[in-house]
Amino acid sequence: MKRVSGIIFMATMLMVCRSLDAQLATEADRRLHDMLRDWVFFLASDEMGGRANGSPQMKIAADFIASVFSNAGLKPGFGDSYIRGYTLTSRNRTLEEQNVAAIIPGSDPVLKDEYIILTAHFDHIGIGRPVEGDSIYNGADDNAAGTATLMAIASRIMEKGVRPGRTLVFVAVSGEEMGMRGSRNFVADPPVDLKKAYVNLNFEMPGYNKNIGKKKFYITGESQTNIDDLIRSFSHPSGWELYSLYENAERLFSSSDNVAFNTVERRGEISAGIPSTTLCTHTGEDHLHKPWDEPQHIDYENMTDFVNWVTDFVVWLSRSKEEIVWTNPSYVRY
Repeated sequence: MKRVSGIIFMATMLMVCRSLDAQLATEADRRLHDMLRDWVFFLASDEMGGRANGSPQMKIAADFIASVFSNAGLKPGFGDSYIRGYTLTSRNRTLEEQNVAAIIPGSDPVLKDEYIILTAHFDHIGIGRPVEGDSIYNGADDNAAGTATLMAIASRIMEKGVRPGRTLVFVAVSGEEMGMRGSRNFVADPPVDLKKAYVNLNFEMPGYNKNIGKKKFYITGESQTNIDDLIRSFSHPSGWELYSLYENAERLFSSSDNVAFNTVERRGEISAGIPSTTLCTHTGEDHLHKPWDEPQHIDYENMTDFVNWVTDFVVWLSRSKEEIVWTNPSYVRY
């Protein structure tokens, strides 16, 4: 499998586009496409060994993500550091892990003290049972693609010189494959005031789309909040569509890192949490936790288009005066 060299990585990071005219936007899309591809190929390479929690490769991945945030010009998310370590225990094993966070400060005098928290997990399941001689579970779609999407949104906002209204917090978490440990750790010891969090948007498996088609995504727990209404009210020329026919979308509401934000604490029978959802294009393609989830199968053209849509949506949302509310009475705002 192809390995991304440090030279390629630095070259992609040095390519910056600040003009918004149509000709340059086309070149920006090409660069974004190549950047996404290089990032996924790096994170999901055989050399990264499937990014098992506690492995040396996870430290490499954390440093890589931190360098992307730093080179893009984001502020460190944990005081003066992009990385914060934590300890997790599983099956009588103690593992040292890390989360990576960065911030783009808000600019609106009223809204800047509120937070949009964007998340994606960068761990996977490592080395497993061989299938046709392949024992590396690369995790390209799950979730190198989601991590690349998170980094690309941050990079695109900085490249465009856009100033969001609310403060944007980008968090790449580990430990998802072991019970959302990284996101739960972040929520338990947050670097920002979670009571001022406006929403959590989580990105999981945005690389494949053969079942629902291009320019479509779904959100988990669509009936839980009014986030779907805000998405549908966002006008964008790209033609992306919120797909509401995936029958497992409600069940998956508690199956990714957004669940840590859904329930910050329990108050009797009620969960106090931050309205949240996971954005995804995967709908059951036969690659989840399989060794053939490899980077050459990702649809990078569709991913590029998705990043452009989501970047513009996040900036629009950061300036929105609309309240995001729970529509499920089992939840209240934290």
